Amino acid sequence: MSFFKKRLFILTLSTLLLFPLYANPIYEFYLNELLLDANDDTAWQLEITRTTINPEMYLTTLSDTAHFAQMFLYNIDSFLVVTKDSLGVPLHINYSGDILQLHGESGSILDQIRFGDVPDSEITAPKPGMSMCRRSFMEGEEQHYYLYFDKSPTLGLANDSSNARGYFSGYVTDQAGHALDSVRVIYDSYWTEYGIFIEVFKYTDENGYYSIRDYARTENLQYKKEGYEDVSRVISNWPDSTVIIPIVKMKEIVNSLASKSAINPNHFILRQNYPNPFNNQTKIVYNLPIGDWIELSIYDLSGKRVKRLYAGYQPSGLYSAIWDAGQSASGIYIIRLQTSESVRSRKCLLIK
Repeated sequence: MSFFKKRLFILTLSTLLLFPLYANPIYEFYLNELLLDANDDTAWQLEITRTTINPEMYLTTLSDTAHFAQMFLYNIDSFLVVTKDSLGVPLHINYSGDILQLHGESGSILDQIRFGDVPDSEITAPKPGMSMCRRSFMEGEEQHYYLYFDKSPTLGLANDSSNARGYFSGYVTDQAGHALDSVRVIYDSYWTEYGIFIEVFKYTDENGYYSIRDYARTENLQYKKEGYEDVSRVISNWPDSTVIIPIVKMKEIVNSLASKSAINPNHFILRQNYPNPFNNQTKIVYNLPIGDWIELSIYDLSGKRVKRLYAGYQPSGLYSAIWDAGQSASGIYIIRLQTSESVRSRKCLLIK
């Protein structure tokens, strides 16, 4: 075989091997889907992918160990489903919580599923009829993966999102019970390939209400609003249902430097816009210690002005302006406040 043909063969083989990893946003792990039986802790179904199984390999739980009874050849186009009949002895899996591990010939752990009331649990215990599926996707150069519940199991087939999403909703108030709008309810985050950190979130409305639809899984929620202490909640989201989260009360920061500066009439202040990152609209607050001619504008990173929010004379005082960025592209922008004597600027991130 010539050098050119060898290189072409290697390139083609590499492409075929890598294609299944990136062609589908659902990445197949060794343990890809698990369906338990609420009445019989040995009557489970387990989907295994990406490896040939032989009798030297075995499964373990916190209480049991069982070797495979025969060899199962790996086929890239199929999803192997094993049951207790595939093992030499039954394997007991605790329905309320367990750690299921697949071990290789050397005893090394190839993959595991942790659920329910166990250390480092990935997801809460399932409800009857719900399987636990792997979900994996790429954001830039970062890979995300987690377990989610599926109310219509697809063992033997690729995982999907049918009957696998649900809503969670609730209200956010201050300590006195007044509704807080524009609170970021963050339920995911990632780094883009350009090194920008992105938070996936929704805002509360004028009544402090939010409603989010996502995969049915364990959600680590973060509630953030400028001038208030962050709040965290961990909830379990269920397929085709709505989880009502108890009212979240946020405590105002009353002694922070930012709060003091914002109301001090002797300081020239340009506060960080909020929300930030934002979608379409954001609020900009600034303080003028003396009356002056000012210009408040938005610039892109090339230095081009994309919007002038105000230009003219303003007496001393605390002011706010709204930037409606509906016609602007996603990206990083500079908020610039200039007076006859000083200039202040802030970076902000527009996400659409």
